[in-house]
Amino acid sequence: MNHSLTNLSTSRVVMKKLSGYYFSIFLILIGLFVFSCIKDPYKDQLAQQKNQIADYVAKHNLKGIEKPSGLYFAPNDTGLGDRPGITDYVLIKYKATFLDGTLFDTTDSLEAQQMQEHIPWFKVGGPMIFGMNSNFPGMVEGLSLLREGGNATLIMPSSLAANDLNFIPRIYYVELLKVYHNISSYQKLSFDSLMTTIGYQIGDSITGGVIDTTYLRGNGGGYPSNGDSVRIHVQGFLMDSVSNTVEVGRKFEDDINDYEIGISSAPYSMVLPIMRVGGKATMYFPYYNAFGSKTYLDRITGQILVPPYSNLKYYIEFVGFVKNKKLE
Repeated sequence: MNHSLTNLSTSRVVMKKLSGYYFSIFLILIGLFVFSCIKDPYKDQLAQQKNQIADYVAKHNLKGIEKPSGLYFAPNDTGLGDRPGITDYVLIKYKATFLDGTLFDTTDSLEAQQMQEHIPWFKVGGPMIFGMNSNFPGMVEGLSLLREGGNATLIMPSSLAANDLNFIPRIYYVELLKVYHNISSYQKLSFDSLMTTIGYQIGDSITGGVIDTTYLRGNGGGYPSNGDSVRIHVQGFLMDSVSNTVEVGRKFEDDINDYEIGISSAPYSMVLPIMRVGGKATMYFPYYNAFGSKTYLDRITGQILVPPYSNLKYYIEFVGFVKNKKLE
């Protein structure tokens, strides 16, 4: 009798444990089922974009290849020159649109000027330096499939675009103009050649500061000194060519701003102390005295304004002194 009671008690304990075990398994299975029913919006968005790209390719009868990354690569001419490596920089022209044809970026000067009427951050276009180590996987992969002189249509989902959180596929019509295996050396030579071409003595440009061309001192007021606030008009251009002296690159700055002498390390501090109101200056900056290897982005749009290793040209006009920093 005692053994029977003991066995019965033991059986109840075992059944209770088994019940708890199976109940836990049941809860786990329910959890997995519910989890499997929850949709991943990011995954769904990418799948939708993939379908949109496939429809676009079929509609326009494009001849290319879909890469495992999701990039659709349609070459027009793969080129015959050097192929860029991951440590190289390249000079490119491009036009970027959405699938509906809406233009949102371009290196074409005429298109850029027309777009400025509608989108204020568009600047005057020009060839763009691009690093093959950039955080722009779609462009990097597309360019790696081309050689110098080649061009292609790149259609990519948002996951392959730079700074794109809108889940919208993009089309880039890109042309690979030049491959730089040693861009710092090339850009220094380009800058020195440009200065020589337009008649300026270079000297030691490795340690030299800003190359200041002939400036007009102006005739109004005194010279600004450290701590003064002044109003200046500045235009900045990329210098991508040694063949002429006009603006041949993207205009990245065009503003009238208050500027306080001595507060910033901006290049204006180097020339303003020798200018008077009404004075104008043209200044050339080698990349190593400008932004160097850094990329200067538009803070609002993320658009590249100054690519790495860019030689720059500035027009500066000293408009006047600012007595009250809060202007009307």
